[in-house]
Amino acid sequence: MGATDADGFRLSQGRHSALKLLVFPIDIDAGQRLAAELSALGIPVVAASSQVQTLSGSGYQDRVSLPYVTDETFARNLSELIRQKGITHIYTHHQAVWTRLQSLLKASPSLYPVELVQPDPYERDWIRIAESLDWADQIQSDDFTQMLPDSNTPINHPPIDRSAIAGLHQQFLQIPGQCDLTKLDALIHVVPLLPKGDLVEIGSLYGRSAYAMAWLAARCRIGNLICVDPWSATRLEDQGPASELINRDINSIDFEKIFQGFLCHLSLLPNAGYIRETSEDGYRVYQEAVKAGCLETPELEHIPVQGRISLLHIDANHDYRHVRQDIELWEPLLASGGWVLLDDYIWSFGDGVKQAGDELLARGGFDCAYVQGETLLLRKSS
Repeated sequence: MGATDADGFRLSQGRHSALKLLVFPIDIDAGQRLAAELSALGIPVVAASSQVQTLSGSGYQDRVSLPYVTDETFARNLSELIRQKGITHIYTHHQAVWTRLQSLLKASPSLYPVELVQPDPYERDWIRIAESLDWADQIQSDDFTQMLPDSNTPINHPPIDRSAIAGLHQQFLQIPGQCDLTKLDALIHVVPLLPKGDLVEIGSLYGRSAYAMAWLAARCRIGNLICVDPWSATRLEDQGPASELINRDINSIDFEKIFQGFLCHLSLLPNAGYIRETSEDGYRVYQEAVKAGCLETPELEHIPVQGRISLLHIDANHDYRHVRQDIELWEPLLASGGWVLLDDYIWSFGDGVKQAGDELLARGGFDCAYVQGETLLLRKSS
């Protein structure tokens, strides 16, 4: 019986009835993340370091000091620690430390009756990179333009290469959020086809989809992204009776922390701004920015605003009334050839997005419409 984490390491329970993991050195961020996650799951972790200042300032309950692996006392100290603490497994993300541990365990298994988490750190790093490169290969193999009415749509920018898609994939997964890889797949195919204009997202949370949209828009020289979100529980309304489980959590969420996370993520890009308002109030601010020709946003760049929307991503309140209002406010600004994405068109907590999306479809004016994952995507007729 064993387990494999998202970074690709294998932790085998082997002959042990209970797990107790030694993370050494705890100074490396990968080890810190693992220790925190396992501790949250109730798996005991011993945090070890050769640097006294790391341990003195740490919040780990069970923390110990070990000599550097080059110290002649390291082997003896490690053996005593394993016996005293009942260590069953050792994790390290330091290649030299891993090599030293591997040699000790092989040479003297009776002194070190533990499992060394596999594979080695270099291989674990490569597993993550390889997964992103494989995902990029899959994306590039899709001939998306063939499903469009005008499959010969010209693309006036260099294609996005494999390594860039893989890099976006890795950064995307580092940002918290419920936007999944199916949405990222759609964005990678749609954004390069957009006309010049503003990208507008209604509802951004931590900025996972926003980061992908802004990164792609910058790469393809489309325009700037404006995120509209109040990031405030007091300005949010419930999303209908079917969404009771979601509604009851609103007041317990610290949206200021989420907003700070959003700023951290989007500040990496030069073409992103935000309007910290509801959709209705945000629309008025956007119109004022159009008149001024620029949107000024604290902490982020001051970005030019064109007043014509190339991509509209609606992912805010999913109640029918709110989705319909978002569409009525923002969709008329959509440029010919621009796209509307309605998130959670297929949603287990209500059908408000589907109702509003079906009405938009029935109204006409779109030459392409399809559902990918849970999102409805529509392209405005030229």
